Order: sequence, then structure tokens, then C-alpha cells
Amino acid sequence: MKKIFAIVGMLILSIQLCTAGIAQAAVGKQEPTISAKAGLVIDQETGQILYQKNINKPLAIASTSKLLSAYIIYRSIKNGTMNWNQKVKISPNLAKVSKNSELTNVPLDDKKEYTVRELMNASLIYSANAAIMALGVAQAGSSKAFVSEMKAQLAAWKIKNAKIYNAAGLLQDQVGSDGLPNTPANSENEMSAKDMAVVTQQLLNNFPEILQITSKYKDTFNNGKDKMPITNHNLLLKGGSDYDQRLEVDGLKTGTSNKAGACFVGTGWIQNERVISVVLGSNAANNGVARFTDTKTLWNMVSKKYKVHHFDKDSKIDDANVTIKNAKVQNVQVRTASDFNYWFAGKNSDLILRENKFNPKIVKDDKISGTISKNKVIATLQLSQPGQENHFLTTKYGVQVKVKPQNKVQKAGYLTMFLRWLHGLFGTGLIWA
Repeated sequence: MKKIFAIVGMLILSIQLCTAGIAQAAVGKQEPTISAKAGLVIDQETGQILYQKNINKPLAIASTSKLLSAYIIYRSIKNGTMNWNQKVKISPNLAKVSKNSELTNVPLDDKKEYTVRELMNASLIYSANAAIMALGVAQAGSSKAFVSEMKAQLAAWKIKNAKIYNAAGLLQDQVGSDGLPNTPANSENEMSAKDMAVVTQQLLNNFPEILQITSKYKDTFNNGKDKMPITNHNLLLKGGSDYDQRLEVDGLKTGTSNKAGACFVGTGWIQNERVISVVLGSNAANNGVARFTDTKTLWNMVSKKYKVHHFDKDSKIDDANVTIKNAKVQNVQVRTASDFNYWFAGKNSDLILRENKFNPKIVKDDKISGTISKNKVIATLQLSQPGQENHFLTTKYGVQVKVKPQNKVQKAGYLTMFLRWLHGLFGTGLIWA
């Protein structure tokens, strides 16, 4: 009997030790803890998702709304309908909004004019609310019309669940007569972390020069009397209290409200590649310092967990063939027409890289026929590691890259084409018997 108890005791101890080991392994694999309601980190160029938490739920975004507003202003400048030196008049209502001590603003005078550049700098560096709304009025004719443009741009990017009420991200009862009619007073802009990342990716893809503004920690605003000093709310910039020289942060935008909590959309460099991070709904205590703590936590995790690899132009992709019907050899092996990056996770990233195992999906076949040079783009592929097909921001299957033939493609002769036609008409048995 004692032996039986001894054996049972050893088994229980063994199970406890094994369970403890499994629990310890599970703890080691846990994602980092952040206070934010939602968080996301992506590769800016490819949209590869490196971290995600609750990324599809629409949440209040406060002043990070200004990134969408800035995109529309930058687009108007590019199109020639606005220019940086253009003078902007201030309405009496927005002058009043600019003097609301509960809001972040530079004081604006309805008897003075300000340049587009002055107002944009104040909007992005100091998060001046009336300044970005004045730019919206100058661009579209009214705040209501500018909101329509914001919504139209989101629709063009296939963003469907956002709620937009004004250019600044303020509550409706904070913008006076520039609010939308028949809208509840507590209405506030909302967007998901994923959609905010799409906005930021588009902004950086099309107007990377915006970083010349968002990277400034201190600047001045000409208020008509003197130059008023303004300080960026992004404390991860050099000069800020949360600056860390190991993190190469050069933008972009904070946002804070009672509903939104503390938000931050950041960008910078990890392993010499630009990333975008989004945290929404971080703890707002102590001036929202948690948003920067959360951001640093995510950036440090990405640095340790991933190794980014740069694939050069003309890289061969195994198992990626494009069918060209009238080619002498119909299944054409391909190589990339441009370079691309891919982030590999885990300790075995080097082994995975050497094996170069991707799941290629043809998303666009250019239907090219005839003799094809080896430098002609013939299709577009999306590439991902097995099991990571859904780990991308806007593409369905992975990193998108155009491809070319590995070698010159020869057109099939008339006899070969005739035999293929008969094969399709009657079947293999009748033709080749």
C-alpha cells in the first residue's frame, strides 16, 4: 500500500512539474501588456502586421483625426487648389473656439490672416484645433463640406465604419456653429486602430514630407504680435520627457479626450525599416504618459521578436509560376520586379529565411501573350509565410510584389498551338493515343 501511495505521489508531482513547465512556456510566449484598448504595429511599406490588439473595433480618436485632415490639405496643395503661402481668414466662431481654455489651441484673430503653413505647423506640432478647422474651411468652403471630403476619402480607402464630425476630433458641442446640424452634442470622431493605420500609411506614402513638421519638438507660431513658442505633445521626440535614443521616432500625432483616453499614432525606424504604430485608449492619467509607455513596449517587442529581411529585385520565388497560354513553356517561373521586405518572427527566423518558403497567390495576371522579354512585368503576386495570410493591413494574402519571367518567354509555334487546341477540344486520350 505504501508503494502505491508513493507511486501516486510521484505521478502527482510529475504532473505538477509538467504543468508548471507548460505554464512557464505559455507565459514566455505572451504578447506584451499595454493599457491601450487597441494597439497595432505595421511595416509602413508592406503593411505587414507585427502586433495587433482589438484592431477592428471603432474607438474615439480625438486629435489623431488631424492626420486625415492633413492628408486632404496636402492633397489640395499637390493639386494646386491651395498653396503654403495662401492667406487664410478666420471666422468669428473659430476665433472663439481658439480661445477656449479647455482646448489645445493657438489664439487666432478674426481680423487677421494666417498662412496655410503657419496653421498646419500649429495643427500638427501643438495640436491646435481651431487652426486645422480653419484650414478645412479654406479648403472646402465650410466645416460641413470638409467633413464630406474626409468621409469621401475614407470611402476611397474602403474604410466603412468610421464616424467623422469635424476636422479636429473635438466634441460637437466644442466647435460652436461649425458643428454638423442635427448631431448629438457628445458626438466624437471614431475609427479603428486598423483604419487609423491605413490613413497614416497613405499619408506617409503620398506625403512623407509631413515628417518635416511632426519631427519638430519645439517651434514658434506668429500670432500677429510676436512669435509664440509651441511644443509638440509627442514626448518620444528628442527633447521630450519620454525620449529614448534607441527608438528613432519622428512623428506623428497624439490625441486626448475623456472618451478617447490617451491616443498616439507614431512612426519611425526599427532595423532600418519604417514602422507605424497606433495605440488608442491608453490610460489618460499623468497627461497620458501611458500612450508613450505602451508605444515603447510595442516597439521593443518588435525589435526583439522579429528580424526583417530585405529581398532584392530579381529574387526567385519558389512555387510561384504564371501560366501563359500561347508560350512554348506555359508554366513560367518568375522573379521579383522590385525589392521588398519581410519580417520573420522567432528564434528560427534564419532557418525560415534560408528555406524561403512563401505561399504565393496571383492577384493580377496581366494576360500578356507572344514572345516576352525577361524584363516584362507579367503578373502581381502576394506573398506570405504559411499561416500568416491574414497578417497584413490591406492586402488579402501578403506582401504585394510585381513579377517578371526568370528567362525570356518564347511564343509557341503554330503546330503546338494547334495540338493544344485539339487537346482542349477532344481530350488527352484522343489526341495523344
